[in-house]
Amino acid sequence: MNDITPIIFLGAPRNGTTWLGNILNEVFGIPTAVHPLHYGLHESKTCKHYKKWGKFLDTDTYIEFLEAYGSCDYFQLAKGDKLYFYENPQQDFLDFYFELMDQFAKKLDSTIWCTKLDPDYYIHPKELSIFLEKINERYRAVKFVGIKRKYNAYFQSYLKMNGRSFKQRQKLPFLGYWLAAARYETYYLAIDKILANQNGLHLTFENLNENYELTIEQIKLFLGTKRLKLKTTAPANTSFHKQNRRKGISRLPKIIHKLVASFPFTAILILQVYEKLKPTRLNIYRRLLKAKYFRAEFINELKQSNDLILIDYLNKQDKDF
Repeated sequence: MNDITPIIFLGAPRNGTTWLGNILNEVFGIPTAVHPLHYGLHESKTCKHYKKWGKFLDTDTYIEFLEAYGSCDYFQLAKGDKLYFYENPQQDFLDFYFELMDQFAKKLDSTIWCTKLDPDYYIHPKELSIFLEKINERYRAVKFVGIKRKYNAYFQSYLKMNGRSFKQRQKLPFLGYWLAAARYETYYLAIDKILANQNGLHLTFENLNENYELTIEQIKLFLGTKRLKLKTTAPANTSFHKQNRRKGISRLPKIIHKLVASFPFTAILILQVYEKLKPTRLNIYRRLLKAKYFRAEFINELKQSNDLILIDYLNKQDKDF
């Protein structure tokens, strides 16, 4: 078995997972894929990729995968070496991913690495079971850390979240109400089960925000690692500015959340139906290449998805240059 220790952190989007990942990387020095164009932490999306590529059944499939994945941000940020993977072919995507992260840790003289568990696993129990089985078979120790935010704060952040679906949430807020509630309830039902079965650490966004030092000490004791810095310097992955925040949410979203929480099976059904109806995206990001070679087009793309913080980052780079 492998003596490297993966740290898997869990949480629904807008619940502090990017902040937690940046803390693990910067404050504790745990290797992971990070870059300002991803607000620090770059998510691995292993469930999506496993569903797409699965087992590499033949040489052509493996070459096609490696050439496609080899140009993406995650592979570059994890210091991936295509030649190494051509000389050491992997059986399936998860074997490839674990080997990529193991090699990344070794290049940084580390015996530990971390990643966020792809939220898609929470509605795909078969793929989640495969992931957990494979990672527990490969490593002597795997540590799981979960973070959760109170629903009202999560909901406000969710509706204003940057990205490809930003305009859709503005045009169809009622759909957003249902999806927000369904994701929160479904994801944390799965997360709580994983943390219980894997002896994981439960954190809350509020404690991390209000009792930072105590929470950092709690993480330190759980991981058994050293603290290198006081705080993370990564840009905050915030979806709206403080002056636009409301103290509460309106009555309708609260009613919808109570309904979904009372009937958890409806939450899973909502997400499964929505997934079948929405366009399939693999989520391979090439922001590094776009920023370098297609900057004007990339900035326009970011404007369309309301990624103002990333636009500010690129503009500042241009001024400094």
